[in-house]
Amino acid sequence: MLSIGIAIGWLLKPSREALPDALSDAFESRPPSVLGTVKPSSDGIPAGAFVDVDLTSSPIESVDELVDLFGPGYSLAGQAAAYGRLCDLSVAQLEALAKALTKAPIDFRSQMARSALFSRWAEVDPEAVLQFASGARDRSVRQEGIVAAIRSIAQRDLSRARHLIGTLDDGAVRGEAIRALIMQGAAEDPVGMLDLLAAEGQERGVSGYHPLFEAWAREDPTAAAKRLASVPKGHARAQAIQGLMIGWAQKDAGRALNWAATLENGNQRREALRLAIQSAAGADFDRGLALLSELSLSPADEAAVVKALGETAFRADLEGALRWVEFLPVEQRTNVLASHFHEITEADPERAKALLMANLNGRLRPSTRNVAEALARDDLESARAWAEELPPGPVRRDIERGIVNALSSTEPGSAAAYLENEGMSEHHRQMAGNVVSRWFAQDREGVMDWIEGQEDPSTRLQLQRNVVKAWAAEAPPEASAYALGIEDQDGRRGALKDVLNHWIVNDPAATTEFVRGLEAAERTAVMPGFIDDLARHDVNAAVEVFEEHFPEIEDGARPQRMAYSAAGIVERWVDWDPQGAADWAASLENNAFVQSAAVRNVARVWAHHDPMGASEWIGQLPAGAARDGAVTSLVERIDADDPASALVWANSMTDENQRQAMVVRVISTWRRIDRGAAFNALQSANLSEETFQTLSQQFDH
Repeated sequence: MLSIGIAIGWLLKPSREALPDALSDAFESRPPSVLGTVKPSSDGIPAGAFVDVDLTSSPIESVDELVDLFGPGYSLAGQAAAYGRLCDLSVAQLEALAKALTKAPIDFRSQMARSALFSRWAEVDPEAVLQFASGARDRSVRQEGIVAAIRSIAQRDLSRARHLIGTLDDGAVRGEAIRALIMQGAAEDPVGMLDLLAAEGQERGVSGYHPLFEAWAREDPTAAAKRLASVPKGHARAQAIQGLMIGWAQKDAGRALNWAATLENGNQRREALRLAIQSAAGADFDRGLALLSELSLSPADEAAVVKALGETAFRADLEGALRWVEFLPVEQRTNVLASHFHEITEADPERAKALLMANLNGRLRPSTRNVAEALARDDLESARAWAEELPPGPVRRDIERGIVNALSSTEPGSAAAYLENEGMSEHHRQMAGNVVSRWFAQDREGVMDWIEGQEDPSTRLQLQRNVVKAWAAEAPPEASAYALGIEDQDGRRGALKDVLNHWIVNDPAATTEFVRGLEAAERTAVMPGFIDDLARHDVNAAVEVFEEHFPEIEDGARPQRMAYSAAGIVERWVDWDPQGAADWAASLENNAFVQSAAVRNVARVWAHHDPMGASEWIGQLPAGAARDGAVTSLVERIDADDPASALVWANSMTDENQRQAMVVRVISTWRRIDRGAAFNALQSANLSEETFQTLSQQFDH
């Protein structure tokens, strides 16, 4: 964000004196014959304007040519060069180019080009830009042009710029213009700028307080601090305090810190202390510590300042930061180390290891794996020795995982050998799965030989499943052929499911044909999950496959497998054709369990979108388990919105146990909505004596 801010800042304020160092260098690097610091008035350009007088450079002749200057990969130096090209143009040429650019399609490049163009044009003829922009229909053109003009005018005549702002009616344009004026007028007339912000009120004035007080504090921090009370409380004052601290700390960090410590608002005080100490410590860390030692802070304020010091110290000087940490109280020391342990680990893994071992059961413990990984990248033997020094347990496992992660990123074969040497425990087999995935991408033959060489069947099977997952993402047909060769039946079927999950996403038709061609036992095993996945892509195809293979499942023989498939089909079907899904679910009469599951799922989804339509359909279903399931879904949907109707539906159920359970649910829900109506409903409810007494007790509390 900082580099973008610098770039935009330059485009908004393009005078030679205001260019950042990088841009100044870009201009200075051009041949002396190209640079002209002052050019006599000609071609409508005022005397004294900074221009490029290289007569051999080609002028910008079209919008496309200008926009191309801000293409991909442009740099600050490139922007400087673009601005130099704009300086070759006369006022008339700038105006013509601006008119053409405002009609071009808007994207990031054209916006950057327009910003640069308006800034240059406003620099040489702000009144013309103001007149042009004020008449523009496009609000963004109007805003950008007016702001550029007022910014340029403010450099010459602050009161004139302020008067122009007073004539603006558009709130957004006015707000941006005020911010531009503040940037120009803060040093010259801070009190006047403060009065302007106060007159604007909270809506448009807030964002101007930060730059105003930052510039003011660089010149006269005491005066700026005294006027802080006139800034409205809340976000505006917080912005002002931030600006004040940044500017003041650069001028006198000691006084800035002392003033910050006197603020009454805790959040604002800690933010002010943070900014001041970071500014002081960033310039001279030891000086920052000395200033801090002179303050008397509450524990909360001290913790905030210590955190700010840590942010500064660990970025600038790791050794110095670690020496400083040693002098902190134990609790603060641990907190600071935990906050910056990543930086320590990356810079010095051995130091991180030592700190971790000294705090093995504390806040640094979760970083064990990262430390081991960083250490293994630098010194594998040292990381191995560290793991071997520790007894078996969570810490050693984390170290081993870090070592394996480091090895598998570059040498997965070595990672596998390390795990095998340590013994393929369950923990090591889990790590080996990640190694296999990476190894497969680099050396398929090597990883396959290693897997097949595993003597332990459970280890070999787990690694086979891992390689199938990696293979399925690349070549599902080949992965499926390998999966079919796995000897263990459950492992083989699980591997097939893994392949199908990948394959069906990219080629449902080919996946379907493969499943159809499986032997009956394998087909039956994978079919329920496959149909559910197929329904996500093509409901009609899923219905066809379901009906084709439904007879393979005998009535009563694990019908929940096909019930799962049928429920998955209707869940996706009902969204766009509820009646069609409902009719199909009701037609599954060969298996009552499957039919009931499908009907209930139709009712659940349909009732969620259209309770009335679902009610009409359920009312036409014949009594039985399927209808009871549908009623259950409907009651669960409407009991909070329409408990009276829900109770009627619950009483219509044929299964007595389900009926009583749903009646209890409805009355319990009703009691929370309308206690009296629910109590009256209970008196006439057809419930067993035991259930009635239990439910009645809810009304006694």
